[in-house]
Amino acid sequence: MPKKERIQKRKEKERQETAKSTSLNAWLKPSTSSNTQERTDNSNVESVTPEKAVEISQATLERQGEALEAHLTQSRKMIRKSLSVWKRKRPQEGKRGHIKIASLKYPTDPANQAFDLKCNVSYVKMCVVRGPCQPILRFPKNTEGRSFQKMWYENKPWLEYSPEKDSMYCFSCRLFLNEQKYSNKSAWRVAGVNNWKRGLDKCKNMQTQRPI
Repeated sequence: MPKKERIQKRKEKERQETAKSTSLNAWLKPSTSSNTQERTDNSNVESVTPEKAVEISQATLERQGEALEAHLTQSRKMIRKSLSVWKRKRPQEGKRGHIKIASLKYPTDPANQAFDLKCNVSYVKMCVVRGPCQPILRFPKNTEGRSFQKMWYENKPWLEYSPEKDSMYCFSCRLFLNEQKYSNKSAWRVAGVNNWKRGLDKCKNMQTQRPI
């Protein structure tokens, strides 16, 4: 073999060995880096002592407690705000419970029943002592020129007239009648009766059909 050819083959072999060495180094480098990172991570894990873990847990609980307290505080504010709005907007009738009914011109007026006083023992006693509301006055006329008549009171101690509602009521019914059992008498208990054209007939019917 000529000398020149031998030199070329030797150089080619050296290049191949150099290429293999470079590839091996490139493959080993990432593996080494990964091992280094793993050792670092393990070192960090091992550095968390039991005391440190307790501190972390306490800090977490404190943050959760602060968040819960903030939520409760916000809820209390919303409840107070809702109550304030309710007190401002509740029906005017609710305030009538604070009025001294006895000081009114017609304290036993059935219209006062709208103020949820039926279950008020003092109010019921007052009505029983004073008796039914039977005022004598100029009774207003309706569009047909008819009105309540004072003669209808005669022999009807149960009959009442409400000046405020311009309607007739049953005294004993509105105070003592079982509302569920006698729901058909709701007009005489709550709404009132003011059909003056048939007013006397209605009084006579109620006189005979009155449950109590």
